[in-house]
Amino acid sequence: RSIAQLQPMLMKTRHMPVTESFEKVHFGRGFTLHVHNLNQEPLSVSLTINSQGKTRSQSNVIGGASTLDVDSLAAGDTVAIASDGYDTANLTAQ
Repeated sequence: RSIAQLQPMLMKTRHMPVTESFEKVHFGRGFTLHVHNLNQEPLSVSLTINSQGKTRSQSNVIGGASTLDVDSLAAGDTVAIASDGYDTANLTAQ
């Protein structure tokens, strides 16, 4: 196969095997981010959260077919989810 034929497959393999969704917190003014690991194997991720000029980072392992919840996000907060070998996912709470 030529490089041109392999390029679409290589690009697809860089997509992190997760789904992300935001849930508005009831009785509050915040959001919870749900990051679901689509693989059966654990996935190590690093999260960088930017909120009102402050940055916080955390490392987590999401179990196979499990979900990581990131609480206490405000509207407009940005979250970068990184994992070795995959493209970084950049999200905004809304």
